[in-house]
Amino acid sequence: LSSFCFSSSLDIDPVSNWTEYKTIEGVKIEYIFKECNSELVYNQTLVLFRFTNTTYKSLNINWKLKIYRDGICYNCNTLGREESLKELHLNAGEFFVGDCSSKVDKRGYVFSHFNVKSPGMSDSILTNFEFLEFNVINLR
Repeated sequence: LSSFCFSSSLDIDPVSNWTEYKTIEGVKIEYIFKECNSELVYNQTLVLFRFTNTTYKSLNINWKLKIYRDGICYNCNTLGREESLKELHLNAGEFFVGDCSSKVDKRGYVFSHFNVKSPGMSDSILTNFEFLEFNVINLR
């Protein structure tokens, strides 16, 4: 299998420090907590995701992410909305990696917490996340 990376974050070791969430129908989902200090994402910890197509087929995947902050479901009231559905296309052997360069592509990360807080900033912290309705469609 060949690998192709969609990430622009070169400071993440592609081999170590990733934790496997699970593999679903040939899509390996991994995550890493990363302190981000880029021009657009400063002084924040994000949970970055890596999705790897371990099959020899092109796949479309979609999912929703349930987010818990301070032990309470943060987005349960909005999971039914269309914008909570994330989608991704991966060719055989490709992977997609979230990065710290910006928060534009919401498929690749979830916000955990601010590393240093100024007055008025939220003290809440990500305590858990769960992939829901994870669907894999083989494109043959």
